[in-house]
Amino acid sequence: MHHRPWRPAGLTARSDGDGGQVLSWAPRARLYGDNWESETAVGDAARWRIDILNDGATVRTFETLQPQAIYTAAMRSVDFADAGVGRARVRQWGEGFGWGQPAEIALD
Repeated sequence: MHHRPWRPAGLTARSDGDGGQVLSWAPRARLYGDNWESETAVGDAARWRIDILNDGATVRTFETLQPQAIYTAAMRSVDFADAGVGRARVRQWGEGFGWGQPAEIALD
């Protein structure tokens, strides 16, 4: 279990001005993650999976190599054509473990 990636910290969702949302978060690391002199050291390759949920069911999954993703208005119109309650879930990849614990946030 020591290889399991930590859940991303500080997950936020803000409007992109065009009907979509920008999701952003801070990566976390088990070793040397609190380095005061430079950026946080992430042991594994920076890779995150974003799941979009509509009333608890996953309707879209995509990945990014940045600690940020854009969920566009076009994606949203397909995923929530029948309304519903939207949430985003973000997990970090860990070599030797797989996808870690998710951070989750409500979508506007």
